[in-house]
Amino acid sequence: MKELNKKLKRPPTSNDDRNLTMAAIRFFGSWNEAKKKAKLRLFYGRYQRWSRELVLKRLKELSRELKRSPTSRDDPNLTMAAVRFFGSWNKAKKKAKLEIYRIGRQKWSKELVLKRLKELSRERKRSPTSRDDHNLKMAAVRLFGSWNKAKKKAKLELCKPGRKPFFGGKK
Repeated sequence: MKELNKKLKRPPTSNDDRNLTMAAIRFFGSWNEAKKKAKLRLFYGRYQRWSRELVLKRLKELSRELKRSPTSRDDPNLTMAAVRFFGSWNKAKKKAKLEIYRIGRQKWSKELVLKRLKELSRERKRSPTSRDDHNLKMAAVRLFGSWNKAKKKAKLELCKPGRKPFFGGKK
């Protein structure tokens, strides 16, 4: 289980390896019991019954596991629960006495949008889609009028309206 954790660079879920899941249930009684024994982060799912106390407890656990103050992207379900019970992610972190990151807004220019589009294209080995980076998409629309106009200016392949981009493999 720890090897899978390293390979995936995240705690494994029961869907990642059926044989491992069956062995974990057979030897430990449940998937989460096996994860506890392996000292891996447990999944607090969408249907977890959250409370203010559980949100604070989970924030502190996550902080210890990550060896840093968690961000809202580390656990989306926890983020939703924190916002529900505390009004915002940062208010929950403040209540849990964790460091709050202050990140300034990106100052976008046309040149920066084009540069980032080209970087994304190289990183992903395909033409970027508007789903790849929400902030980039919003800046592109604001500065160029549309996502495709920005991609055209960057000399990247355009997506046809209403069609999903092709990501390789056989058509």
